[in-house]
Amino acid sequence: PILVVREDTYSIAKMLEKLSVRLRLRDKVKVDRGMSLVIENVNFPLLYKKLG
Repeated sequence: PILVVREDTYSIAKMLEKLSVRLRLRDKVKVDRGMSLVIENVNFPLLYKKLG
């Protein structure tokens, strides 16, 4: 995925690393919510068009 963020790459990577320690992908509710957020906020047709 391509993300645009205000912070530098290293800072974001460290934040994601800290976040991943707290997340458990076995938690179906969290996975479902995460998928819902992506589906609601990512314009997949536009993304596919831009990627060719």
